[in-house]
Amino acid sequence: MTPFRVGLIGCSKRGNIFAHAYRGRVDVQLVACADLIEDNAQQMARKHQILKIFTDARKMLETEQLDIVNVCTRTRQHPELVIAAAESGARAVCSEKPMAPTWGEARRQYEACASRGVQSFYCHQRRFDPLFHRAKQLIDSGAIGRLVRVEGSCRNLFDWGTHWFDMFFHYNNDEPAVSVMGQIDARDTHTWFDIPMEGSGISWVQFQSGLQGLMVTGLAGNLGRPNINRILGEEGMIEVGSEGMSILRLFDGNGGWHDVDWKDDDYFTRWEALRQRIRDEENKAAAADPSGKTKPVPEAHLIGMASVAMALGDAIDCLKTGAEPMLSGRKALQATELIFATYESSRRRAKVILPLDVEDSAFLTMLADGAIKAS
Repeated sequence: MTPFRVGLIGCSKRGNIFAHAYRGRVDVQLVACADLIEDNAQQMARKHQILKIFTDARKMLETEQLDIVNVCTRTRQHPELVIAAAESGARAVCSEKPMAPTWGEARRQYEACASRGVQSFYCHQRRFDPLFHRAKQLIDSGAIGRLVRVEGSCRNLFDWGTHWFDMFFHYNNDEPAVSVMGQIDARDTHTWFDIPMEGSGISWVQFQSGLQGLMVTGLAGNLGRPNINRILGEEGMIEVGSEGMSILRLFDGNGGWHDVDWKDDDYFTRWEALRQRIRDEENKAAAADPSGKTKPVPEAHLIGMASVAMALGDAIDCLKTGAEPMLSGRKALQATELIFATYESSRRRAKVILPLDVEDSAFLTMLADGAIKAS
């Protein structure tokens, strides 16, 4: 078959990650990239052998007849660019997370793709990390019995929390959530990629299956460990950690806690091969740059890069068959709804019954009108 024509929008760190993922496949061809800063686009083109560069993403969409468009910009640009890509005739749109600054924008960009039959994909790559992949295998095997609660701790609800909310759904086979009750605090509010994040938050989620979810962020606490998921069942418990901790352990009736080997299967072998390929490409690019400006990515970052490559491979395979990708826009939207429902619950001082019926981000609105004050 003729390779899918791919265009990248955003040529910085995240664009580089996706470029590596595409380079490993014979069924896609990176034909163009776009960035407002021309030097960024030029560097991306040199490093990944891309023929055409643009400083106007819309011009690229109009002229290149792209099958797949990757949006790797900051969050505020996602709605405009995802919708433009869907309207351009592309067959698939891949975007970074979080989806959008507000709930209304997130919903509209998903609908722009869904209404046109365009595959949408958002980069919640933890589902493809071998640690979390092995944890899901344990759950599905019945190692801890029927699930009763999932927990997560991280820095914030929006940028990092979107991963953990997505994993709550993943552990629960994407069963719908029905309500959210939460609270946020603006003390220690910080900005990440131009979007303010709460200083601390807590979210209690009820799922249709009866499962309950607990998320704590920032100053609210970390469940005893930072950046961790805890999955509780009727017959045991699993802890799985992220960001370089490589924690996977199981508590059951056979002597308490014990570590689980997550490097002993075919999935890890395939993931590790991707990580090695990307490492080699990075080292080769650095060696070929006489200026010394090109630096290989840190070893810890290769974990996420390999997981993105696995996830993107799944999306491309699904584009051929018409199946739903593991990281589909539908699944991203359900995780995103929990973020904005938590903010809305804090504004209302009440439980929010889903689906969420607002357009804005309650957190951003409360900051703007002085209902809460950042410090």
